[in-house]
Amino acid sequence: MNRTLQCKPTTSGGESQILYSRNFYEIGNISFRALDLLTDLKMIYEWVNKDYSKQFWRLHGSRTLVENTYRSIQQNPGSHSFIGLHNGKPVCQMDVYLVAFDELSDHVLAEDHDAGIHMHMAPLVKPVSGLSLVCMRTFLDFYFSFPESRRMFGEPDEENIKANRLVERAGFQLLKPITMSYKRANLWVCTREELLKNPNI
Repeated sequence: MNRTLQCKPTTSGGESQILYSRNFYEIGNISFRALDLLTDLKMIYEWVNKDYSKQFWRLHGSRTLVENTYRSIQQNPGSHSFIGLHNGKPVCQMDVYLVAFDELSDHVLAEDHDAGIHMHMAPLVKPVSGLSLVCMRTFLDFYFSFPESRRMFGEPDEENIKANRLVERAGFQLLKPITMSYKRANLWVCTREELLKNPNI
């Protein structure tokens, strides 16, 4: 099976192209573009090597490790990395992948277009209240704008209290605890139907 992630952008528009954008009265503009290794590698390398990232993100170390990891994601037809922007400034990074090509498929009966998500927030000097939730919900709006998208799964580490609270507030429903090769996690799912029931953050 050679399935391409439905929200993976084509290269014709360039990595700097804004793929999705929403405006919020109290927070401002949230938008997403594809991650560009040429311009974003230094930034991502700094993010994943911050103390708050090391326990759960597990990418701290050499620049080569980070570059190879994200290059493999970008080159894989079943996955992609995105940069989230707040008023034009990078504030988060999303990895999205087809469940059918991931070990998560050992824990859920995945349909062809079901995807999973990882989210990493930037180390902001001046934190913005509610920004993580707005970024997650905006990305879900983008993901579910594709007609093939029916379910999005999350598998935060069971010890990552903030991440578990975030996906719950964003509209995910808890399915069960699972054991993956590199962590104990809680398995969550967000469906198009559940998101439509509560369109507002």
